[in-house]
Amino acid sequence: MSLDERTVEVITYFVAAACTLGIYTVLYRENRLFRLFEHIFIGVAAGYGLAITITEVLDPRWFKPMVTENAALISACDSLVGWQGASLDERLKKEGKASIRWDVKGIGAIRFSAPPSNWSDAKYLKLWMHSRKPSGGSVIVRVATADETGKVKGWLSNSIPIDFAGWREVMLYISEFSREGEVNLKTVRVIEFAADDALIAAGTVVHIDNVRHCVGRKWYWILALVCGSLYYTIFIPRFAWMSRLIIGAVMGLQSGYTFKAFVLTFYPQIAKSLRPIYVPGNLSLTLNNIIFVVTLLCVLIYFFFTIEHKHPAIRTSARIGRLLLMVTFGLIFGNTVMARFSLFIKRLDFLITQFPWLK
Repeated sequence: MSLDERTVEVITYFVAAACTLGIYTVLYRENRLFRLFEHIFIGVAAGYGLAITITEVLDPRWFKPMVTENAALISACDSLVGWQGASLDERLKKEGKASIRWDVKGIGAIRFSAPPSNWSDAKYLKLWMHSRKPSGGSVIVRVATADETGKVKGWLSNSIPIDFAGWREVMLYISEFSREGEVNLKTVRVIEFAADDALIAAGTVVHIDNVRHCVGRKWYWILALVCGSLYYTIFIPRFAWMSRLIIGAVMGLQSGYTFKAFVLTFYPQIAKSLRPIYVPGNLSLTLNNIIFVVTLLCVLIYFFFTIEHKHPAIRTSARIGRLLLMVTFGLIFGNTVMARFSLFIKRLDFLITQFPWLK
């Protein structure tokens, strides 16, 4: 038996209302019903966190890059958009709807002028190529790169021997391309396919399909699984020392990251604390800066424990600093209370205005 959409919606509202009322029973006193729903919420949160970790972190950012080539499509070759000197062939194709047909004898070179511009992470170029017959010639693949103004400054080139008939998947490593001029892989402009004299003399027809550049499989990320597995050696007394290696490494990395974040966050605040007391022509900013500097100095003096607060100026400044801290803590507490009331009002709004039996 299948439930319609309205029935599912009503059931969802009832479950949500029961959970809300069950949690708010703690306002009377802590009881078993509250503890039941508390454990339900904690379990659901833990399961949801695990699902998010798998679907949004482990699968797309670890497993798939490790087992797939992580390709960026340059051209699906299903249309002539961006292609010059070629025609479209919907009868002979390897993938998709069509392929690019190139009559080598009729025209010596074709080009694709709309590739993705950033190839900085690319490890190799992949494409499907079809030849009607083997020949002693080659196809010269040339990739044009430009400077920041868009002017072509450098070329990458490599060759593909046409010594086969039928379809063949070709893979050309970027590191094996010869370079000419100033090559900048962040600004790729054109991909050109040119036939050498031997291929033109053979008069063959070449088809190209599914051109892409690939980052490649990050197989070395399997080491992350090995390192993560070391955590579980803590349950084996004989090998428990291995867990301390990975825990120490992670704590060291986190400490370095925290120190960097501290420097980047608080050092600019120290520089911004040095404000001018008097701003010519701007009375409000002058008063604001005076209040800020007085507050800063008084609070710092309150926490200055290397000398006794016996001098009247120091003692008075420390007292003012303590009062200002109390005001700040009160504001923070008030803001927290307002946030809790906002959550409470939102749940009441759900129960009163959105619950099915009250509509």
